[in-house]
Amino acid sequence: MEYVAEKARHSLEQLHEVLRLVERKDSAALPARAAFQYGLASYLALQNMLDVANDHQLVDRLLGMEGREFRNWLGAIASEGSVTG
Repeated sequence: MEYVAEKARHSLEQLHEVLRLVERKDSAALPARAAFQYGLASYLALQNMLDVANDHQLVDRLLGMEGREFRNWLGAIASEGSVTG
């Protein structure tokens, strides 16, 4: 499960960068945002931190972060969560 969580984390990091580069009016923004939301929910579920996803402003807050800040946030989730339950 740690391997899956690691790959999900890297995917989220890349999607985060794409979404920060794509303008909201761009036709790619909506499907990319949806992929980010689904990936985020999956990652949080893997880390047994799904309750964090209940924050309806979470995606907007995360997308407002710089890359390093977002990676630090993911690191905090990984250190506080558990892929083994």
